[in-house]
Order: sequence, then C-alpha cells, then structure tokens
Amino acid sequence: MRVTIDPGQIAAMKAAIENTGRNLRKELAVACNATAAKGKSLIAKQIGKELATPQKNIRATISQTRKAKDTDISATLEVRKDRRISLKEFGARQTKAGVSYKISKTRGRKSIKSAFVVNSLGGHVFVREGAKVKASKGRYAGKMRQPIYKKYGPSSWGVFVVGKKQGPSVTEIEAELKKQIDRRIRFIALKASGTI
Repeated sequence: MRVTIDPGQIAAMKAAIENTGRNLRKELAVACNATAAKGKSLIAKQIGKELATPQKNIRATISQTRKAKDTDISATLEVRKDRRISLKEFGARQTKAGVSYKISKTRGRKSIKSAFVVNSLGGHVFVREGAKVKASKGRYAGKMRQPIYKKYGPSSWGVFVVGKKQGPSVTEIEAELKKQIDRRIRFIALKASGTI
C-alpha cells in the first residue's frame, strides 16, 4: 500500500517555514515518521477487528523497516509474514480432549485434540507428533516419544491481506499524515512567533 502527501499541504508547509531557516524536506520527514509510528496502531486495529487477541500481540508483528529522512521522504511499515502469534494468545484453555481456542471474533471456539498447555514453557500450547515409540532395550524402553511442537494461530499478514484490511488502513493513515503535517505547521508557527 502507498500513502502520498497532499500537494496542498506541501505548499502550506513551504509557506510556514519561509524565513525560518527550516528545511522543507526535513520537516516533511518528521511528519512522515510520526505518521508511521501511529500507523502501526492503525493497522493493528484493522487486523484486530478479526483476530481475538490483544492489540499488543498484533503490534509485535508490525515493524517500521525504513524511516523517512530529508534525502528520502518515505517510511515503510511491514506486516511480517513470518511472525505468527502463539496460540496461547487466543484464549487457549486446557480441556479433557485437548486445547480449545478462539481465533476469530466473528466465529466460535475451535479445539485441537490431544494438545496440551505447558505452564513451565510459558503457558504455550503444544502437540506431540506421533504416538509412543517402542525402544528395543534399555531403561527407557517403551517410553520414548516423538517431540512436541508449539502451536501458532494465523499470521497478522494473512488477515491483513486476505481479510482486505489494506484499503481501510490506507484511508486512516492518509488522514493521520494530514493531521501530523498540520500539527508540524502549527508547531513551526508557534515557534516562529515565540509562543513556545
């Protein structure tokens, strides 16, 4: 997704910094970075409309991979494709049959048969791959078992792309960019007048 600066606001910023010795590109970069910082929360809120997990877990999967500077007035936010949220964060509960959890705010709970919660490993959900393996001899004969694997919910990226959360996010971030540029213009005006 791409968010662009309104030409009218560029003109307004140019007028605001006239005779102040400030650099137009640098001021726009400040506003751009402030928008990116807020943009993480805006994207997380959109994803959070679907995922039944606290916002902090979603925000942890979003990162700013490039900051704006006067030589390049653009910032990049990335919803990480490889960062899946632990199933523990979706209200996982141990049951007699396994573990139940709730991924979507619009759908009911699901369960994984034979899964288990391990409190000593952070309360995460695990499942054992395979049944008991018989050992031929030794003190552990008949007790060797396959390893356990941590279970994860969906990726924020999947919800963001497949769930079509990009469009609403662009609209909200564009509005935030306008707000941040206006805020910067007000700050420059107050600074120039000696009010602050």
